[in-house]
Amino acid sequence: MKKRIEKAKVWSDLVWSQAALAWTKRQQDHNYRRYLAQPGICKALSSLDLPKQPKVIDLGCAEGSETFFMAQTLKKLGYKPRVYGFDPHAKMIAKVQNIIFDRGTLFNLLGKYRLLAKVDLLTSVFVLQELPSLDNFLSEVSQALSPKGKAVFMIVHPDFGTALLKKSALVLNKSLSSNADWEFAAAYPIVEENAQTFFLPYFHRSLSGYIARLEKQFQVLSITSLMPSQKILSYCQRQKISPFYRHAGNVYWPEISNQVSSLLITVTKKEVEK
Repeated sequence: MKKRIEKAKVWSDLVWSQAALAWTKRQQDHNYRRYLAQPGICKALSSLDLPKQPKVIDLGCAEGSETFFMAQTLKKLGYKPRVYGFDPHAKMIAKVQNIIFDRGTLFNLLGKYRLLAKVDLLTSVFVLQELPSLDNFLSEVSQALSPKGKAVFMIVHPDFGTALLKKSALVLNKSLSSNADWEFAAAYPIVEENAQTFFLPYFHRSLSGYIARLEKQFQVLSITSLMPSQKILSYCQRQKISPFYRHAGNVYWPEISNQVSSLLITVTKKEVEK
C-alpha cells in the first residue's frame, strides 16, 4: 500500500509541476472562486469564534489568491490575524507583505515557525481531493491546531466528480489500488477561454469516505453545499463569465449550474477525554 501511495504522490507532483504556469492564468477557476467559493468561505469565517489575534495557516496556498482573501476577510471581521501560506510547490508561492509564505511539509513548517498546537484557524481550499492518502495529512492538521482551533476545508463534491466522469470530462488515469481510501487516480480539467486545457490531480472518494476520515480526527461542526444561486447565474450569463455560462469547451456545463459542485466543511479538535 505504501509503495502505491508513494507512486501516486510522484505522479501527483509531476502533474502539478507541469501545470504550474497555466495554473496562475486559470481565469475560469478564478471566476468560480470569486462568485461561489469565496462567499462560502466568508460565511464560514464569520460564524467562527476566534481569538482576537489568531494564528492562521492557509495550507496548499498555491499563488495565494485565497490566502489574500481570507486575510482581508478576517480583518473586516475585526481580527488581527498572523497569516501563513504553506504549499509544497515552490512555483506556487507568492511573495507579499504581512503574510508569511513558505514551502515544505506541514509538520516541518510547524516546527520552523513554532506553530505546533498553536494554530487557531487552518484553511485548505481544494486540496483534500488531490491527496492520495488523507490520514497522515489530517493527523498533522490536528496536531497543528490549538485546543480550540478550527479548520475549514473546501472540496469538490464527489457527485460532481462523478458527473464529469460520466460525460468524459474527467480523465481516468488508472486505478492504483482497490484497497486505498480513494477509488481511482484521475485528473480533472480546468478549461480556459482560449480552449487550452491542463489537468490537476484528483483522487475520487465518496462523501462518506471524506466524512469518516474527518470524524476520525475531528469534531465536524458544519457541512455546507455550494451551488450557484439564480442571481449569480443570471449575472454570469449576462456578463459571459465562465464557467457559469454556456460556451464551446466549457466541460462543466450544465452541471456547474444545476447541482452542488463543492462542499465547505468546518471542524474543530476533539476534546481530550479525561
